[in-house]
Amino acid sequence: MSATATRVRHDLHVRRAEVSVVEDLGPRLRRLTLALAADAAAVPFVPLAVGDHVKLALPHPVTGDLVLPRPGTDAEPGAPRPVLRDYTVRAVPDERHVVVDVVLHGEGAASTWAAAAAPGTPVGVLGPRGSVVMPGDRARYLCLLDESALPVAARWLEEAPAGALVDVAVEVEDPATAAVPLPARGDARVTWVAGTDGAGLARHLADLRPGPDDLVWAAGEAGSMLAVRRAAKDLGVAPDALEVHGYWRHGVAGRDHHAPLES
Repeated sequence: MSATATRVRHDLHVRRAEVSVVEDLGPRLRRLTLALAADAAAVPFVPLAVGDHVKLALPHPVTGDLVLPRPGTDAEPGAPRPVLRDYTVRAVPDERHVVVDVVLHGEGAASTWAAAAAPGTPVGVLGPRGSVVMPGDRARYLCLLDESALPVAARWLEEAPAGALVDVAVEVEDPATAAVPLPARGDARVTWVAGTDGAGLARHLADLRPGPDDLVWAAGEAGSMLAVRRAAKDLGVAPDALEVHGYWRHGVAGRDHHAPLES
């Protein structure tokens, strides 16, 4: 089997864009299609780089001004700072558009902006700086996520190689209200797990009994992902068959998802 992942670098682009389409996929999940400015570079889309993300630069919550970063330059003292949040690239339909899904959790800059977004709402789009491409030769892909990583679940279901089994488990507080449609795939199973601390995902992983030809990919709240990572290690999942990411942490705004889970 190949190594866990390969890395592809991309040039950094800072783009102006505006919302073109708004779709509510469920009570808490909103899909936004962003139309890039005519002179903006396309957002790269690499198959099996399921965790690729862009930074959205949001209008200031008070002034409404859109401040874009200027890479390679220092901010002037007292100048407004960009409001930046990371989001998984759900799709790139063409060179002029990119699609992201946003959880509406009722607080925070991004949730407030997305809840009010309408066609014509301005936004900035940065990156991605690189792609981490997952191997395409595994027998099973075991995906353990919370709703912040639902775009990753959809991408696995769409992009996992033909013949591979895909098992997706999504932890939500109430499966009866939080479950949303995901892409159909004949050799896949999607399970909605009730909980908020990762324990249900850890039990689900134990039930799956990951083997040496499987890949375990997990993302969500950092504390919950610690439980998943511990379970995977206890089950003997090899380091080159395990990817665990802390997309956010309770009580922390704009957490860097590259930071260690323990931070």
